[in-house]
Amino acid sequence: MREHPSVRRPYAFLTSWLLVFFTGCGVTQPVRVLEPGEVRVTASFGGPVVPSSMPTVVIPYGTIGGMAGVAEGITVTGNLHIPLVALETAGIDGGAAVRILRGDGPVPELTAKGTALLLTNFRAGSSRCFPILSLNGSYSLGGPALWYAGIENMFQFTGQEHFFVGPFTGIEVHLSRQIALQGEAKWMAANVDTRNGVFEGQASFRGKGYFGIFLGGSYAW
Repeated sequence: MREHPSVRRPYAFLTSWLLVFFTGCGVTQPVRVLEPGEVRVTASFGGPVVPSSMPTVVIPYGTIGGMAGVAEGITVTGNLHIPLVALETAGIDGGAAVRILRGDGPVPELTAKGTALLLTNFRAGSSRCFPILSLNGSYSLGGPALWYAGIENMFQFTGQEHFFVGPFTGIEVHLSRQIALQGEAKWMAANVDTRNGVFEGQASFRGKGYFGIFLGGSYAW
């Protein structure tokens, strides 16, 4: 039996333009791996900037989750993507971050992360999984602050675009042993022409991708 178009539409809508946002679905966590046994609850909020609106707004996108240090130099993470519920879709991701170079003076600390993003559309009864790889370098700004920058790449195996590149930069500040806050800017899907997308290139740079701003935080459990 052929599926009615209205059944397919929510999932097709999701994978056409909202998928671009997943290259910047939240702040980079962890910036540096946690100590073994350390557990943190995490949250992130932000999205693409739409400069033509009055006032300029950020299209909201939020996640909640957690991360835990499971061994020396290894941290596991997981998140729930909240806004997708409005599209009758469940979105969860899980992965692991690994320290590949310890920071020392002028040498940045390098952290690599692999994540799998699973999307399930309830109405269409279909699921897809998107691998995401990222690499960031971080420097101590003195005291409790870190500056970091890096790049992430999300892959998909259907459609015209097969990967979405997103450079990012941000600052993480530990207000106490338990509380850490982040601010991050991303050029999401920097390799994709978005001039004819939902926002018609309003947040793009030279017609590519979307510029997004994200705020995040974590609390030591």
